[in-house]
Amino acid sequence: MSTTHPQGVAIQDQVRQIVLDSSSIDESDLHEKTPLLDVVDSLGVAELFAFVEEQIGRLLLPEEMSRENFATMSAVVELIRTESAD
Repeated sequence: MSTTHPQGVAIQDQVRQIVLDSSSIDESDLHEKTPLLDVVDSLGVAELFAFVEEQIGRLLLPEEMSRENFATMSAVVELIRTESAD
């Protein structure tokens, strides 16, 4: 995905770093479709929520804090892309 932060850092790279920082998964085992909720601890999930809120410029709605939206790195990036376009 090509969604980028204003400083040019790919959103997916930032999501990847949050996941790596809040889990014990080896970087080589982390892929776009890795089930995040199986590898990220509760603090990491909170960090992902905060990151998404920062990217979309508003608080997440309760229905947006779903397993589906945070299932994989691809899902998180897609949520940011979709909500940033509004």
